[in-house]
Amino acid sequence: MNAIIPVAAVGPGVPGPGGPVGPGPAPTTGPGPGPITTPLPPGSTLTIGPLAMPLESGWVPQEVPDSGIVVRVVKGGVAIDVFSAPVSGQAAAAAVYVAYMNELADAADGFGATQPNALSVGNGIPAARGTYTGMFGTNQAEGQVTTLALGAQGWIFDIWSGSGALRSLLPEAQAMVDGLRVQ
Repeated sequence: MNAIIPVAAVGPGVPGPGGPVGPGPAPTTGPGPGPITTPLPPGSTLTIGPLAMPLESGWVPQEVPDSGIVVRVVKGGVAIDVFSAPVSGQAAAAAVYVAYMNELADAADGFGATQPNALSVGNGIPAARGTYTGMFGTNQAEGQVTTLALGAQGWIFDIWSGSGALRSLLPEAQAMVDGLRVQ
């Protein structure tokens, strides 16, 4: 396998889908003191390493301390968890996807995922995308994962929620991931 994916706090959400409070993203703290409770202004762009992600209305970026999550972006019961990990060689986005799905499968009871589909996001960035469902602890979760490999860095955008909640906000979340740009 050409990709090395974070092993600490693997899975959608930390400490797992819904954490101790049930399905959906657990409350987290934001940059600076205290939790973030308000979205950024319309038209804002979130900088994630070498990438810029446009934010749709109402989405709130949050930090997830003591986890492998670079940033979490939340709206209602849906989250986008962004991970970054070094990759070896010239890893392809599909290799990053497969490695991440293997990590999720190891963390879940009853897990299913689709094979990755190749696509381009943003300004022509090669990517891979697929979906999954699984039981994480006592919570059923569903998600859509988009992965990128930029040089020696793999990027994972895991859009997830408790079962049945993803459909309503997936178009907005997917538009943000599809709008990624290398800065």
